[in-house]
Amino acid sequence: MPQDKPRNHLRLTGLAVLTAALLAFPATASLEPAHTDRRLIDGFMKTVFGSENWRVSRAARERISKFTEPVRVHVTNLSRTNRDVDVRTFVGDVNRRIKGLSISVTAQPRSANFFVFVVDRANYRSAIREVLPDIRTGFLERSACSGIAFLRHDGAIEQSMAFIVADEGGSFFRHCMIEEILQGLGPSNDHRSLTHSIFNDRNSIADFTAFDDYILNMLYDPRVKAGMDRKTVKQVLPVIVQDVKARRGAS
Repeated sequence: MPQDKPRNHLRLTGLAVLTAALLAFPATASLEPAHTDRRLIDGFMKTVFGSENWRVSRAARERISKFTEPVRVHVTNLSRTNRDVDVRTFVGDVNRRIKGLSISVTAQPRSANFFVFVVDRANYRSAIREVLPDIRTGFLERSACSGIAFLRHDGAIEQSMAFIVADEGGSFFRHCMIEEILQGLGPSNDHRSLTHSIFNDRNSIADFTAFDDYILNMLYDPRVKAGMDRKTVKQVLPVIVQDVKARRGAS
């Protein structure tokens, strides 16, 4: 458990309830079409601005939120199913794929700023309440799995947490792990129009798709600053998209 209690401005990023049937046949990145600049910019605006949670302030919804320092992830396994390797592998994949983001796993809670709690369904609610005793956590508890990020006044993320259920199937766990960790990095909104994205609770994706790779690479481009508003970031996104595509070897 984290040594210090969370504080300051927060944003909740709860995952809507997903059924086993919904996650039975996960889509894969191989089915993705070539993504146009327009589609990628639209996806960026839909996921990085706004929030799934109505409690989030309008000011927080309308500005860029991202980590401005290296992200150090501490994993606490409270499940009978040990998913430590899965989380470590995914964090390593994110670090490899996202330029401008330094993210790694640490064994030391004091040095972490992103806490991942792997739980069984039976202790999901109690874990949330124990970790966040001073916060109304009903929204998190009602979700199938969930996350929360604490923001500074300038929009930088100070600390993130994710609560991921491990005992309801591998595909369900993977979907939750990917979405909650990626949302904890900044893109905290979902949208039903994003067919090839983990940021859409209506699809069955359980993969870190190429589309989401683009979104995170755009967000962590140094030209995108924490606290930017929609108008300001739209001015730099066209060039950033081209640069990210060139780096990835995509058209």
